[in-house]
Amino acid sequence: MSSDLTRILARNMHCTSHDVVSEFQSEIFLNAANRIVQGVPKKNGDPYDSVFVERVWKSMQRINRNESLAYSLANHEAGPELERKLFYGLATTLTGRIRGRTTYTQ
Repeated sequence: MSSDLTRILARNMHCTSHDVVSEFQSEIFLNAANRIVQGVPKKNGDPYDSVFVERVWKSMQRINRNESLAYSLANHEAGPELERKLFYGLATTLTGRIRGRTTYTQ
């Protein structure tokens, strides 16, 4: 697993991509973690299993080295603000401008 999402999460949590890959062993798990942090259910509308949700939050806490995220992760503060802090990164446009806090798909 080597994706932009992995690198962005590692950068924002001040850990390594290896840390992210070790905790979130597949793209499916990492994408589910993104949705859990957003506070949204599965794509089909079903809620995530509570044990799985707890596992995601514990994994995030284990790899996090960014003090500014520790409180939100420990208190499971799901929502758009935390999602932006974790899963958005910098992007360079074709003209050379640097855009901040963009998703890995933008």
